[in-house]
Amino acid sequence: EPNKPVFYTKEMAKKVRELRSPASNLQMDIVKYPDFLAIRLYEDNFSQYDGSMKIKVIEYIELVKNILETYGVRVELEGKPGGRTQ
Repeated sequence: EPNKPVFYTKEMAKKVRELRSPASNLQMDIVKYPDFLAIRLYEDNFSQYDGSMKIKVIEYIELVKNILETYGVRVELEGKPGGRTQ
């Protein structure tokens, strides 16, 4: 439903942080849009992983997505070219 409220609360952030990222240098952001939350990955960062580590990262992202969705929010994945700029 397009009129569902979109939110990202401290509780949600805490649940996401409780998950252990398989890669210490994984760059991932949660971005709030009017109709959904996006899990943003940076292509330069993600492409450095290979084989089993890439699978672990994908599984981790799925876990994050599932946790956020339990709050009733629509969640999309978003790839961004390049790396994260500070």
